Amino acid sequence: MSFNKQIMICLLLVLAAQALVWWWLVTPKAMVVLRQEVAARAMVQSRQIAELGLLQRSVETGDTEAVGELVDDLYAHSDADFIVIGDKHGIRMAHPIADRIGLPIMGGDIDAALTSGAHYLSEGVGSLGRSLRYITPIKNTHGEIIGMIKVGYLIDTLSQWKRLYWAPIWIAVITTIAFSAILTWLISQWIRRGMQGMEPQELLQMLDLKRGILNATHEGIIALDHQNHILECNHNARRWLGLKDTALLGQPVGRIFCSEGFCDAHRGSVADQMAQFNGHAVVASRVSLAATNGGCVISFRRRDEMSLLTEQLSQIRQHTESLRIMRHEYANKLTTIGGLLQLGKSDTALRLINTHSAGQQQLIDRITQVCRLDMMAGLLIGKCHRAMELQLNFRLSDDSSITCLPPQLSEETLCAIVGNLIDNSFAACSMGNGEIELAIIDEGPELMITICDNGCGIEPALIDRIFELGVTSKQADGHGIGLHLVKTHVEEAQGYIDLDSEPGATTFALYIPFPQPTEHKEVP
Repeated sequence: MSFNKQIMICLLLVLAAQALVWWWLVTPKAMVVLRQEVAARAMVQSRQIAELGLLQRSVETGDTEAVGELVDDLYAHSDADFIVIGDKHGIRMAHPIADRIGLPIMGGDIDAALTSGAHYLSEGVGSLGRSLRYITPIKNTHGEIIGMIKVGYLIDTLSQWKRLYWAPIWIAVITTIAFSAILTWLISQWIRRGMQGMEPQELLQMLDLKRGILNATHEGIIALDHQNHILECNHNARRWLGLKDTALLGQPVGRIFCSEGFCDAHRGSVADQMAQFNGHAVVASRVSLAATNGGCVISFRRRDEMSLLTEQLSQIRQHTESLRIMRHEYANKLTTIGGLLQLGKSDTALRLINTHSAGQQQLIDRITQVCRLDMMAGLLIGKCHRAMELQLNFRLSDDSSITCLPPQLSEETLCAIVGNLIDNSFAACSMGNGEIELAIIDEGPELMITICDNGCGIEPALIDRIFELGVTSKQADGHGIGLHLVKTHVEEAQGYIDLDSEPGATTFALYIPFPQPTEHKEVP
């Protein structure tokens, strides 16, 4: 089946379905409105007739003939199917069928009118069939109930009226469907031309191919139209910029994320330009599509990807350096022990071994007692040995406790954060009189990490920018990365950092929240 026929059939089926749904929804409501209108007519007529003085006198005196003549005159001005008059005993005084005058009124719904004088609408089966009727008591001039009147419409009459009302509507619906069929054919032809004669399967294949290429590309890619609305955004762009999948396409790019003017379809093409997207440092390129309908395509890479690799290599070097320090320290100890043994001082050598072993074991016991994270404990032991080599006093506070982590913070990330902070403190302190204290406390609603040192502090001009990538007080290359990564890791864990620095006293305080006590990641 051709694409044009498929479009026509689909649209016609939609129109037919809409008509059926409309009929299904509107018909009951129309019937309710019709019933309400009929009920209002019956009520007005019933109450007005009950107020006629001639009717009241005739009913009170039992003049059935006068009541019948009056009702016959009323039929000429009423569209009701029946008007039934009864006395106070429920005996018919007027009825559309003369043979039933003088017989009890059927339906069983007149007692309330005769006993308590109530006015009400009733639906029931009478001698003429099922009907909707309004019942009103008839009272004399003294307010005494002397009879009742029932004005009603048969349900069959309501059905006939409904069909009469719906006939022109159905004609309009059929005419609309016929006109829509012609319009549908014209639209299908226009769509066919717009697709350049391609079949839907070919379009789907092209769309899947485009999405596959976009998502397979390592770079983040964002396509904009001439109004700077987002047309396409691949997986890496969403992930790196923290964008939600919902309600993204078609939105103005400035409302979704901040690009400091780089994402502007009216600007020319650029390549490998430094930019800031949502606060992330990126290397971005912009290709203008002015030759077509306008717009542009933007590709970018995060600058801290290389920084992260550099940091990982730095951590490996730190572990290697820790092993080198320990090897050097043990080599010196072994040389001393070997010399003592050659001199025959075995007791002195044994005391040296025991003293060194006890010191090492005391350090290990202290750290493992406080920290139940293996990687973190290894990092702290290595930093302690590094501090000894640098002749710095590095200590772990007495109230430290590391038994659990927030679920959004991994142990590897915690090691990266703490390792960078310790290295900065080591670099800031002078050899021989440096004091560094680290506290990691997991009690309360937040994981708190503080590190204090008596180093040179941070220059006042750099405090507000110290966490930016590349900002450092050191002169050598390769710095300005660690604190930026610390801030990135903390913000990704929904935490924040407080910094207080002056010469001789610098404190970094990090706070990472625990979402709920039940969500703590217990460390086995």
